[in-house]
Amino acid sequence: MSELALVIGYILDLTIGDPRWLPHPVRMIGKEIEILEKVLRKLRPERLSGAILALTVISSVFLISYLLIQIADRFKPLRLGVESFLIFTLLCTRSLADEPMKVVRELERERIDEARRYLSHLVSRDTRGLNEAGIFRACIETVAENTVDGLISPLFYLALGGVPAMIAFKAISTLDSMVGYRDERYIRFGWASARLDDIANFIPARLSALLIPFSAFILNLNGSNAFRVALRDGGKHESPNSGLPEAAFAGALGVRLGGPAVYGGVRVDRPFIGDELEPLTPGKVREAVKLMRLCSAITAFTALGVLILRG
Repeated sequence: MSELALVIGYILDLTIGDPRWLPHPVRMIGKEIEILEKVLRKLRPERLSGAILALTVISSVFLISYLLIQIADRFKPLRLGVESFLIFTLLCTRSLADEPMKVVRELERERIDEARRYLSHLVSRDTRGLNEAGIFRACIETVAENTVDGLISPLFYLALGGVPAMIAFKAISTLDSMVGYRDERYIRFGWASARLDDIANFIPARLSALLIPFSAFILNLNGSNAFRVALRDGGKHESPNSGLPEAAFAGALGVRLGGPAVYGGVRVDRPFIGDELEPLTPGKVREAVKLMRLCSAITAFTALGVLILRG
């Protein structure tokens, strides 16, 4: 059942994307996190209360999805519909292509303020002072990072443990995006969520260091340089996982990513990743989107094969 659901869900993701009006499991997970945070904030120590939050959210999401699928299994078409819908909503291939391209199109119309505004919805850094090159760099970085977090990792866990494992991973990812910060408010409370996200993405991120160069080779990009830069610069990022896909994308496109950025009004001197072999242009963002799309397709095909072999 999961094999056919993956095919249907993946096609829906490619064609429909992420309509705002559609009920979305991640938004429901986010609401659960908001409610539980208000309750658990009263407990001490903060690290313990944050760990309770993470374990409660992940276990509840896994259990609810598992029970929902088991109940739907009494009527096979209903189970197929439930699994297809969840897979569709938990992938982001189309939205990860469309959103950065909105930014690029605004720049091509010479509306840099609108481009900065669109970009601010995609990245956590301050976008108000970014020039065109900085905007293109941020677009490529968010495509690279989300190739793992939004595509390779969910499909990896789908192949490993079915839809419940996939949605449990998305719960971990949502926890990290909501409470996994290193500021004063969340450095202790969000510690468990951030570490779990690092652990969950560890293997998929390393698989991406092989998958991205392979995909780059197919697209006549610089696959050998993607692998070389991934090995050389993949460990420079403050995240143990985000640096690998960023470095692989930088090598494949022949551009330099990373560097200084402003977060919450504070300049952060990040290390550079990749080499400045070619300028940052709208064409480079388009190449990054093509590379992401192929990585997504290869990962989905591989996950489908694993599900078939598992029977």
